[in-house]
Amino acid sequence: MLLFAGMFLIFNSATIRRQSPASDGTVFAGLIEDVSAGQTVVDKLVYEADGANAKVVGYRNGISGTLKIPSTVTLTGEQSARSVVKIGESAFYGCSGLQVVIIPDSVTVIDSMAFYECQSLTTVYMLGQNVALNGYSDDMYPFFCNADDEYWNSGDLVNGGYLIYVTSAGYSNYTSQNASDMWQEYNSKNVIKQIDPSGLLVQRVDDTGAFGPFEEYCRIVGYAGSTTSLTIPSTITLDGTPCEVLEIGREAFKGVSLNSVTIPGCVQTINGGAFDGCGLTSVTLNEGLIGVGGSAFKGNNFTTITIPSTVSAIGNWAFVGCNSLTSVYFKGGVDLLDYGEFADDPGFFKVNEYDGEFRSGVSSSTVGIYVPEDYLSDYISVAEGYDGRSWGLYTDLLKGYDPSSNSGENTGVVADIVLPSFMVIVLIGAIVIVAKRRKIAY
Repeated sequence: MLLFAGMFLIFNSATIRRQSPASDGTVFAGLIEDVSAGQTVVDKLVYEADGANAKVVGYRNGISGTLKIPSTVTLTGEQSARSVVKIGESAFYGCSGLQVVIIPDSVTVIDSMAFYECQSLTTVYMLGQNVALNGYSDDMYPFFCNADDEYWNSGDLVNGGYLIYVTSAGYSNYTSQNASDMWQEYNSKNVIKQIDPSGLLVQRVDDTGAFGPFEEYCRIVGYAGSTTSLTIPSTITLDGTPCEVLEIGREAFKGVSLNSVTIPGCVQTINGGAFDGCGLTSVTLNEGLIGVGGSAFKGNNFTTITIPSTVSAIGNWAFVGCNSLTSVYFKGGVDLLDYGEFADDPGFFKVNEYDGEFRSGVSSSTVGIYVPEDYLSDYISVAEGYDGRSWGLYTDLLKGYDPSSNSGENTGVVADIVLPSFMVIVLIGAIVIVAKRRKIAY
């Protein structure tokens, strides 16, 4: 994922970094450097009270890629959460790294210039059914505009380079003759689209020029559906064009209640935290997957994992907090484990990150990491080489099995999760996987 970090903002206040004044003297804010009294910062967003509710008034440095605005926030000094109902004037002005924003259904008002000068922003998900856009005489557009009230590229805007996705229930509110002038202006540019019936929120990604002329693909960035047994499609149609799903974005489903998920083999990457805390009891990942990010399946409820042959990396603590997990199956050779000092800890049978402790009751008689019996001695040898850290912690849990039967030593258990086999790679703060079609960083 390409992260844009440039923030061409001018320091003009002890409290807020500000843009230069507009021709009419208006001073734009956005990036808040020092929080003022009455402001609360949560996950790089700055909030203030808005009556009995709350509003987003700015952001802290470091926002990039996909941003999910939460529906509630607890303000400093308060015990109860407030609903987030508004995105304030110029709240994200100049947030140049922002590519996708997901606005929850709690938000009913977006003030003028809320996303001005967000040069990388191409996709907006509006989950509310009737969101009002405020502006000065309806000419200070919130999205896809620069400081001169001009669209970045009107041709791209008309041709689908920038899109606002809304729910099917709210579509007519944004596109009918009864819609506000500002919504009608966006509709005239043909940028208002309906969210895919699956409820999947996606981003069209174009890697052209990164490592070669790659074709476009889809990254799933969120979920607004109601199905708890989810099968992710291999392609999603965006604006009439089929788009292959190759990636599940960082924290895309985090906290979403799901029973099961099936992910097709075209998906090459599951980024960090993608299914964190979903309560999953069954996950099917198919051959073709290349990487699983850190904390990707943290805190779920499945009992068994089988790891087939195509994954090349699994991130730190990818399975930590999966307290029902008892059996892990690998189908690959030991070379996938042998990555020296860069070996990560996938967190099997562990409750918390960083403490390195197995959950109570874990022993070779209660859990197992099953590897192809032809490679068992090699696995043990490599694991012992970690000298009690990373994979060395799992040495006593390694057992042999026959991959063709997919049943573990003395278990006969059928796996709930199917993953391909891996070599573990650690980079400070991130795992970078070079896929056969593009570079993936997470």
